[in-house]
Amino acid sequence: MDTKDRAERLALYGRLEGGAARVVAVRERNTGSQHVIKVINNAFACSEDAQRVVREVAYQRSVTHQNLLPLTEAFYSQLSADLYLL
Repeated sequence: MDTKDRAERLALYGRLEGGAARVVAVRERNTGSQHVIKVINNAFACSEDAQRVVREVAYQRSVTHQNLLPLTEAFYSQLSADLYLL
C-alpha cells in the first residue's frame, strides 16, 4: 500500500504530545477504528539514527503490554526522509 492509499484511508483528528517525534491520532475512514501514528523526522539521517530507529521498530513489533499500542505498520514517505509508525 502506498502513501497516497494510506492518506485516503486515514483521517487525522488530533495531535498528541511527543518528544523527539510528532505523534498524531488518526481514524480509519471505513471502520472508524482509532490509531496513533508516530512520525520520526529524517529517520535515517546518519547511521546512529538508523540503528536507533531499527531497534525501536524491532522492539515495538516484539513487545506486548497493556500500556503500549501494537505496531501494525511501518512506512516511509516518498517525499521526505520521514518514517511513520502506525
